[in-house]
Amino acid sequence: MDINSSHAARHSEQDFSRKFSTYVDSGVGVIHVRTHEIIRAAMALRKQIIVDGGSVKEWDIVNGFKTYTRDNVNDVLVTGDSNIDIGGAFAVPLDNLKNNAGAQNIMCYVYLNPHVFMEGNPTLAHLLMTYSHVLPATNTVVVVLTPDMPLPVDSGANILSMHFDPPGLGELKDSLTGILSGVME
Repeated sequence: MDINSSHAARHSEQDFSRKFSTYVDSGVGVIHVRTHEIIRAAMALRKQIIVDGGSVKEWDIVNGFKTYTRDNVNDVLVTGDSNIDIGGAFAVPLDNLKNNAGAQNIMCYVYLNPHVFMEGNPTLAHLLMTYSHVLPATNTVVVVLTPDMPLPVDSGANILSMHFDPPGLGELKDSLTGILSGVME
């Protein structure tokens, strides 16, 4: 594999985080993140949301919603609420909007791999459409994190799609250096 200077200089996590913050600050309501590295992308999202002063709830089919803070942002073993019903979980941002209108801080709901439930599901398509039109006027963002593929719904929604790229050469070097320094201690 040939690595040119642009690949060597790329820092995918920093680039992604900067773009993500810009989109959230500009009022995007629904963001679809496409990646081959779901867990790495989820960790980058958590860190950036918390650094920007927001709150993050992350949903997956095994744990339900997990709440992340500065204290547990890197912890992969956070206990969830066991709400593994995708329909109920996907309605949570709408319910919270009704109860917390006028919230000052950004609230991000991150859904890991919900695409397997979306095809042929009119409820999720409707919620995506609703979120894409309602959330830009609020401090709430829905993030749908999937493998690198289009969403399997035609919701008529204005969903911003962005990629989380593999690590650049510099990131790989930093990771290897960290591993080696840990082994040599």
